[in-house]
Amino acid sequence: MSDDDPPLTRVRRAKSRPSAPSRIDGGAVAVGLIITLGAHLVPALLVLVGVFDTLFGAAALASTLAFPVGSYVTGKFVGGNSVRGGVHGLLTAAISLVILAGGAALFVGADGLVAELGKWLVADSDTSVVAGTVVCLLLVGALTGALGSKRVSPRQPND
Repeated sequence: MSDDDPPLTRVRRAKSRPSAPSRIDGGAVAVGLIITLGAHLVPALLVLVGVFDTLFGAAALASTLAFPVGSYVTGKFVGGNSVRGGVHGLLTAAISLVILAGGAALFVGADGLVAELGKWLVADSDTSVVAGTVVCLLLVGALTGALGSKRVSPRQPND
């Protein structure tokens, strides 16, 4: 590159070089978190209102189904290949679980954390059920994030 190159040529040359993609797309993860954690507002509101345990359990189970949806949407927004979508889907599920565990810790303290988190996720306070659910949610988050990042290309007409 010489000093007599016009400035516009230098700009075009700099823009034509491929840039390294960002490692973590915070916007895509935020969208997935809104979906995943937004669904957990329903059981939280039911606790505040003081409804029956059966209705709360059904709402908790239904809101847990938002984990794959949030991870899928994260993968859809992040773009790229399936590995990138899977990592972002896993990250969305993990952050959601950490936030829910933090909320459970604030709600009941550290002593009843696992039992309360189990009630919020699967309406069960057994430690093995909660641990299995957490592992499954993380795996499902990675898989649905990878599926969400797959782009369907429009069909080309046969000429």
